[in-house]
Amino acid sequence: MSFEQKKRHILSQISATDEENPDASPKGTIDEPIVPLMDQINQHDDFVTTSSCSGRVSVFLEGTKDPTKLGGKGLGGKWLYVTHSKDELSQSNGNWWQQVKAYSDPTPTDDVRYILYKFEPMVSLIHPARTSQLLGRQFSSFSRKRA
Repeated sequence: MSFEQKKRHILSQISATDEENPDASPKGTIDEPIVPLMDQINQHDDFVTTSSCSGRVSVFLEGTKDPTKLGGKGLGGKWLYVTHSKDELSQSNGNWWQQVKAYSDPTPTDDVRYILYKFEPMVSLIHPARTSQLLGRQFSSFSRKRA
């Protein structure tokens, strides 16, 4: 499959994603604040972005871990709170903490499970066309310098 065909397929999947037809991300839809950047990247003939997050603050309860596997967040992990909006967080007056404290695990376990408070900045997974490897490296270098 050519890059152009792959890009058309990816963009058709992105355009069909909504609340009733979620994508594979935990949120299920693209973050509205990052759509203009995605559109700008996807207008370029040599790039397509398949996954993007405008950044988030989250409180995540790790799932139970398989001792035979390294890393990962475990099975049954759950976001106790997540927002992609700095305004929502600043206007919540600590209500997000009440939401976290009120969570009752339906499947208690004796395993240690951590609750992670995370700030994750904007991220975008960008695929360059094979013919534009140099352009892809330049884009990546430029992005890192601006981060």
